[in-house]
Amino acid sequence: MGTLVPTAGVLLGAWRLITGFSVVRGVARVVRSFLAATGLGPLIHWLVTTPLSMLGLLLSPPPPRQVTVRRFTSGFEEEFGSTHPRFFDGSLQQALTRSRQEAKFVLVYVYSARLGSSTTVSRQLLSSELFSAFANENFIFWSADVVTGEGHAMRQQLRIGELPAFSVLADGHLGGGRQGAAQALGSLQGVAAMSEELVIERLTQLLNRFEALREAARLEARERDVDRLLREEQEEEYARALAQDQAREAEEAAAVARRAQEADEQRAREEEQRAREAEEARLVEEAAAAAAARVAARQGKGPPL
Repeated sequence: MGTLVPTAGVLLGAWRLITGFSVVRGVARVVRSFLAATGLGPLIHWLVTTPLSMLGLLLSPPPPRQVTVRRFTSGFEEEFGSTHPRFFDGSLQQALTRSRQEAKFVLVYVYSARLGSSTTVSRQLLSSELFSAFANENFIFWSADVVTGEGHAMRQQLRIGELPAFSVLADGHLGGGRQGAAQALGSLQGVAAMSEELVIERLTQLLNRFEALREAARLEARERDVDRLLREEQEEEYARALAQDQAREAEEAAAVARRAQEADEQRAREEEQRAREAEEARLVEEAAAAAAARVAARQGKGPPL
């Protein structure tokens, strides 16, 4: 097989392509520097994106799940009342973690707001006091609309054919798998399976069948509590010992400072005493000298001749 040798035309074309990329990068750097120096970047971004947004040509990112759940809850309560399961607003992984901590399973509700059957389930089942109490006691209730990305993905992963649907998940760690991974335990699909009596009966059967997993979660929770209490006791003991050491050190430091102050005061008194004695001695000496001078003066005059 012969060796491929690039022709002059190919080399020239490659050179032009590389040179063109270099020029484009250089121009882009100059433009970025200019926008940064003049502060026009935000203004230009607003001028470009605003018309596109008004025309519906600029796609907005989906809202966070917390916002979606709050909107769903608000709409649900406005239409069906305040009685409903506690809608979990975190991610599915967070729901699985919470379920393990509380020795519960995750009850995933996959629905489509565009279907009348979902409205029927909301009115007849989700707003039921009996079902709401049952769900809150045994499950972390996690819901997703299939029109959202996570809802569509959940429907595919759980292989849900008919909506609305319930699927019971457990943290994979409880079944010997990977922590945070979902372990599917069972599902109910279609509005025909959504009567209050049937749903509670089927979910109760699942709870009984997989009670060992919940017991494992309870054991894990108890071990966590024991570890937490032991850690708190150790921290309290350490804090007490540290406080005692600090108090002892503070007392010793105060005693040292007190002794130093007493020594300073004693030195000051001694110096004051020495100064006073010296002053008294000086005064005595001066008085004696003055007396001697007076005597000498009288003796120097003598009796008249």
